[in-house]
Amino acid sequence: MSATPAYPLPRPATNDDLRFNLGLALDVAAVLTRHGYPPLTAGVDLVRLQQALFGLIYQHNNASNQPLDKPSPIGNQIPPSRHRQSPDQRKHGSGL
Repeated sequence: MSATPAYPLPRPATNDDLRFNLGLALDVAAVLTRHGYPPLTAGVDLVRLQQALFGLIYQHNNASNQPLDKPSPIGNQIPPSRHRQSPDQRKHGSGL
């Protein structure tokens, strides 16, 4: 193996890489199942798999190229205060 990592790749200028599609996620899901992991049965499982793949394959889209607090497939940062609150905290507007 080479000492130089192949990933992450630069993001395409148009954020449109035809290789990154539903078929890729379904293929990876099938490989996980063949290796004994539970099959993806809920839509949220597939979304999480796509997010994980996107985070592995592409560089983060921010000025410093530092990892985002929580990567998303469209490159937007989710504010930490939003994803660390319980649903009740968000509903009632209480923070951490």
